[in-house]
Amino acid sequence: MAGDQQARQAIRDRMGDPDPTAPDHTPPADEFLALDADASQNYAINAAVAGQDLVIKGPPGTGKSQTIANMITTLAARGQRVLFVAEKRAAIDAVLSRLAKVGLDDLVMDLHRSLGSRRKFAQLLAQGLHEASRIPLTNLGQDHARMERRRGALSDHVAALHADRQPWDVSIYQVQCRLLGLPAAASTPVRISREALAELGADAIGEASDELQEFVARGGLALNPATSPWAEASVVSGEQAATALETVDRLASHTLPMATQKLEDARAAAGLRKPASIIEWQQFLELLKGVRITQDRFGAEVFQHDLAALTSALEPASRGRVARVGAFLSSGSYRQARKLLRSLCRNTPPPTQMLRTVDLPPGGGHRGYAAMVDGSGLTVACWCSHSIGGR
Repeated sequence: MAGDQQARQAIRDRMGDPDPTAPDHTPPADEFLALDADASQNYAINAAVAGQDLVIKGPPGTGKSQTIANMITTLAARGQRVLFVAEKRAAIDAVLSRLAKVGLDDLVMDLHRSLGSRRKFAQLLAQGLHEASRIPLTNLGQDHARMERRRGALSDHVAALHADRQPWDVSIYQVQCRLLGLPAAASTPVRISREALAELGADAIGEASDELQEFVARGGLALNPATSPWAEASVVSGEQAATALETVDRLASHTLPMATQKLEDARAAAGLRKPASIIEWQQFLELLKGVRITQDRFGAEVFQHDLAALTSALEPASRGRVARVGAFLSSGSYRQARKLLRSLCRNTPPPTQMLRTVDLPPGGGHRGYAAMVDGSGLTVACWCSHSIGGR
């Protein structure tokens, strides 16, 4: 009171500060709050029970009278005596009325009202003793157990709400607070995948936010028809954007890796070297397509023959009727190649005049023919040495 700092510190050090989480694990049989109390009120009561010297301040309506009433019931239940004084009678009546509502007004001996009469004082004392003797003993074990279970569930809920979550080290409560601060115009049905969020991490989110703001400020959301592949896309709503994002994510995370693995398996099985560019991959796919069509039309037996020689022998078929007739009359290799291919066809053989020779798509540096295709879709594909390697 005199302002001596050492004396004040000595008084503070007499008793340790109460545990703020004590209400979460105090046994119900050791808690004697007759009225509701929030965390700050409960802390003040526990500080008084621990022997602390304290002053409670607060504006009207913050529960000072209710805290005093709870403090009286708690200390009285522990066998301690409480002297409650107030400058105004209204303050005393505020506390007494709260105790009366829960049937505990007999705990208090109102000396102010009994100072003028010993008889009245004796009557109040007798009434208090009589009321105390009428209180029956009760078994609250089941109620206490139920309260502990419910209190534990609430405490677990609060702990989960405020626990830091990976990968951003923020709690659900903090996330909800930030979401409440967003304007309605910022809401979007688009959701980022868990994997993408995990890659951001706690440190990267700030950097990503800055980069996104800079991207928008520089007009990054405006589509340039000359450079953006999305310029002519028919995405005009949030739902379509969400569908497009889901499709791209599925292609990138599932479809493309699966297709890439199947292509790699096919390349390894065929003994070809790995293509080094998109163009070479396109040539590889065209080659596989030709092989598949050839096998569908002729069967696997066709690959037992020299397809390059067959292609060369049937070359007159692509030079008109006169050339075909002349080759049929004068060239045994032409007739033999024609007969062989027609015999290998699984379906009705196409007319000979439909046969013509074609190369693989340009850009591969091919040596020899790769396929023969007729107008009805008949294809004979052969593996030859070219830029993507093979046999």
